[in-house]
Amino acid sequence: MASNEELQSSNEELQSVNEELNTINSEYHERMYILSQVNADLDAMTQATSIASVFVNNDMRITRFTPDSTHLFKLREHDVGRPLNEIVNDLKYPDLFEDLTTTITREEKLEKVVYSKEGVRYLARLVYYRLNVEVSGVVLTFIDISSLDDLEKNQC
Repeated sequence: MASNEELQSSNEELQSVNEELNTINSEYHERMYILSQVNADLDAMTQATSIASVFVNNDMRITRFTPDSTHLFKLREHDVGRPLNEIVNDLKYPDLFEDLTTTITREEKLEKVVYSKEGVRYLARLVYYRLNVEVSGVVLTFIDISSLDDLEKNQC
């Protein structure tokens, strides 16, 4: 009879633990749904902006990139995780990696005009980002500003 009561008590404890696990699992699924939605929103936004963007972490490894960045960097899906310096690019930007390091260490946004090897003019913007408290990487964006040259020529 004592063993039976002990088994019943253990069964109640297991049921309680199971309920807690079900609650945690439900919360986990809710968070996964929210994360999936945020990720889908981010993907849609990056495709809609038509801006070449490459995300790198502190080790200069690629964490994400937009489809438009493949015109400047020879990137493919499986390049996520590779060091950026292993990727061929079409930029005349010899100080790129020095500027990336400066952006991370000084925690300052950097902007400059750079050119592609084909002569296309870009506004390069390097912005650090944080995960929790520490700087965890840099977003490189390249905005084609060549059309501004055409506008300025036509207005003169």
